[in-house]
Amino acid sequence: MGPRRPLAEMQIAARIMVVMMVLVIMIVRMVMVVVVVVRMVVVMRMRVTMLMLVLFGLGLVAATTHRTHHSTSNSLIRISSPPQTWSFSPPHSGQDA
Repeated sequence: MGPRRPLAEMQIAARIMVVMMVLVIMIVRMVMVVVVVVRMVVVMRMRVTMLMLVLFGLGLVAATTHRTHHSTSNSLIRISSPPQTWSFSPPHSGQDA
């Protein structure tokens, strides 16, 4: 019985090492995926920023912004104005023929 015990302990230790190696591989893969996603987000933000700079340089974004501001301020003026009431004065004498 004595010689088999170290063999069983070695098998258990080997299984533990395999599980640990699998966990380490999974953690490394997760870190790699996070790094790739972060790089993609940074690159997309840079592309959007560059596109906005080009459009501002061409004056396209400024015109759109002005139109949006103009329509917004017009609707706010309409909302804040008092309602229009129409009143017709009675006809003058001699005009109701």
